[in-house]
Amino acid sequence: MTIHVTRPGHLDVPLSTRARLQPWYQPNFISKNLQHDTNVGPHGWTTRWSYTVPSGRLARVYSAFLMVMRSTAPTTQGEVTSRIAKSPLTLQVLRVSQITSSVGTPVLGVLGESSILMAGDTLDARTVDISTGGTNFLVESANIGEFDK
Repeated sequence: MTIHVTRPGHLDVPLSTRARLQPWYQPNFISKNLQHDTNVGPHGWTTRWSYTVPSGRLARVYSAFLMVMRSTAPTTQGEVTSRIAKSPLTLQVLRVSQITSSVGTPVLGVLGESSILMAGDTLDARTVDISTGGTNFLVESANIGEFDK
């Protein structure tokens, strides 16, 4: 199978291969739902969930969702970030950030079908809040389809 990288975070799979990557053609297809939500104060980079593609398998991100929303105002405002990235190349799949003291205004990130993950690739969700005081409601989720190589 030949895969061409057309832009960071996106892999272009040839048309002849696409049909075999759809779940209804995969007898060993497994759906994985990764979800984390929390109301949390300032913190350094923290991994919220992580998924590694097992040996002999491929995976595809079918959807991803991120949300950052201030719950209580910070003493000193700073950037709050939530992101999903793919390793080993550390390609950002989806990222949302906000720098505000305003409470109750969400910043959302939504992604439809995304790149193919190869055996050994890792997808993880991480958050950071460099403000002082206050809290944020953070949501990180992804739906992944895993199938035979």
